[in-house]
Amino acid sequence: MKTHRCMIDAFGRMHIDPTIEKIRTQLEMLFTSDTEDCPHRDLSLSDYTSGYVLTYHHNRILTLENTEHSDFQIQFISGVALEAAFTLFKDLNNRDFASILKHPWRLQS
Repeated sequence: MKTHRCMIDAFGRMHIDPTIEKIRTQLEMLFTSDTEDCPHRDLSLSDYTSGYVLTYHHNRILTLENTEHSDFQIQFISGVALEAAFTLFKDLNNRDFASILKHPWRLQS
């Protein structure tokens, strides 16, 4: 079975092809006392086939990058609610790239 997605949690643990339930749990964990001492209080989900990587940061910033295309600039959205982040993570997990790209991303300067 070929791996398509990988999630890295706030503790740096890798989760191969995570379930939707695992994604939700890890996103919610970003806002608990369990992760307060984590040096990188964020959660990322990578799709190896497309190169897209979503990262949700504890300060409610969501970033999008593409590791397969060197000309793709990192983009972000500020003030993303947990439920909205979860929807985007579900979209990436389901490989619905069009749904992800339609959001109001801003280029990182």
